[in-house]
Amino acid sequence: MRKQARNQMRKQADHRKRNQHKPTTLPTVKADEFRVESVEDSPAFIARPTTPSLPSIETTLIESTSPVPSLYDGSSDSSDTCDTSSIQHDECDDYIQTNVEWQPCEDDEDDSDRMSSVMDESNPDCQTRSWNYFTPEEELDSGAFIAMSWNTLSPNLASTSRFHCHSWPYLDWEYRKHSILGQIIGLLPDFVCLQEVEPEDFADFFLPALEQYGYTGFYENKSNQVVQDGCATFYKQHRFELIKTHVIRYNETNLDDEHRHSLARDTAIRFNMFNNLALVGIFRNRETQSKLCVANTHLLADPEYPDAKLLQAAILIDRLQKFKNPTVICGDLNSLPTSAVLQYLVSGRAPSSAFSGHDFGRYSAHPLRHQMRLRSACTEKSSPNLRFTNRTKNFRGVIDHILYTLHSLDLLAVLDGLPKDQGHLTLPNWHCPSDHLPLVAVFCEKDGIRTALRKKLQKSSTK
Repeated sequence: MRKQARNQMRKQADHRKRNQHKPTTLPTVKADEFRVESVEDSPAFIARPTTPSLPSIETTLIESTSPVPSLYDGSSDSSDTCDTSSIQHDECDDYIQTNVEWQPCEDDEDDSDRMSSVMDESNPDCQTRSWNYFTPEEELDSGAFIAMSWNTLSPNLASTSRFHCHSWPYLDWEYRKHSILGQIIGLLPDFVCLQEVEPEDFADFFLPALEQYGYTGFYENKSNQVVQDGCATFYKQHRFELIKTHVIRYNETNLDDEHRHSLARDTAIRFNMFNNLALVGIFRNRETQSKLCVANTHLLADPEYPDAKLLQAAILIDRLQKFKNPTVICGDLNSLPTSAVLQYLVSGRAPSSAFSGHDFGRYSAHPLRHQMRLRSACTEKSSPNLRFTNRTKNFRGVIDHILYTLHSLDLLAVLDGLPKDQGHLTLPNWHCPSDHLPLVAVFCEKDGIRTALRKKLQKSSTK
């Protein structure tokens, strides 16, 4: 089986070197209508909402030219399902669910027969995700934007020992990075927050490729001699202006204050050795002139250190709430919806006992509190099919999240998870080139924010 998988990967890599996808034309984007008119030179398979209730969003997938093996692991044990119940009740009305169907492009007739079994919706290998809408289309305005969060699975972490054998042919990085690019190009979010990106992949691949579609971006790695991946944030230049960036290196934060010093042992052994970070951008909407904070982070993964993970989340919030802007947090938080980290983020509080008796100075001296009023965009109510965002051989659960400030932003739509009958598909696979599913949400500024800004601009223009 391993020999067959290696041969499969070698054939795919050889073919891609001869036929790399290179976007040659820019999509026509009308910022005032917040709508993608066309995506030229798109790869072979496109998923699109069947009803245009929101921006015309297209999800594009890079085609694999090699035969597609079975992606179904044959398991149907319901005990494998993680509890992803949300810890808060979002104020969302009933949503409209719109199916997204995977279908071949009209100009790709040669491959349609070969891939017919995969595209057959009755086949368990056919993946579909749907958009859940919370507002009619006419309510959209220039304050609306799309945010994507995606852990891309660093090639240095794509070991066959971590994944089911059915995923082995899809661990090849040359295949995966072009597929990741294709899905970003298909969706054309205003903000793309990627985690586990290698420095050379940001500089040599993602940035130059996405620049052809009107994006630019910034990046920071973990500065660790062993692990070199980091976070990359891309944004549409014609819609948003970058005002300032901030890098939050959690283990460089001073945990002490004049009244409370942390124990050096707890700080050194349980916190300082982890090099996780957050990449924060403060943006200005070029049309509305309103500011927006977008944070991209990857929290600690080790389950043996939940206290250090909570401390990282507390440091992030401590920094973000100082900006006093509408905020979106995207990232792999390595935390289930029922975890202490998510409880703290969305409820605004966590008991000091959540640190399990470890001393982290001012952060553990008193119960944690914050006033950001965060909500998760992808909850059990808004995304009923999102039973996992990460799946490996030994784990499945919702650990990736997009959070937003409820007082300043409205949630308009989210991309749901996989349908129930496809909950046993392994990751990565032919449709998803990572062990994480991408999360995508559409937001809009609150009416009150837009009205206040409009009055302020009108007042300044009359002076």
